[in-house]
Amino acid sequence: SGPKPVFHTVNGKRSSSQRTQQEPISPQHAELINFIYESWEQVCKEYEQEPIEGNSEDFKPFDLESWWGKRLFHNITKSI
Repeated sequence: SGPKPVFHTVNGKRSSSQRTQQEPISPQHAELINFIYESWEQVCKEYEQEPIEGNSEDFKPFDLESWWGKRLFHNITKSI
């Protein structure tokens, strides 16, 4: 893989301005960045418009650790 971007902290905010000065952004890259930015802004607006009760009413957290434990137990006992 290529070089990883380096982000510098300035007044508690991350800045990647140094990277953009080093590497020119192609029109395709700029278009992709703009698409992702606009899509994320739309998701945030839609989320903020949802009633709070609707966001958490049907939510059931998934216990990944328990699931892996049961899967491991099943695989071990299945082979005995």
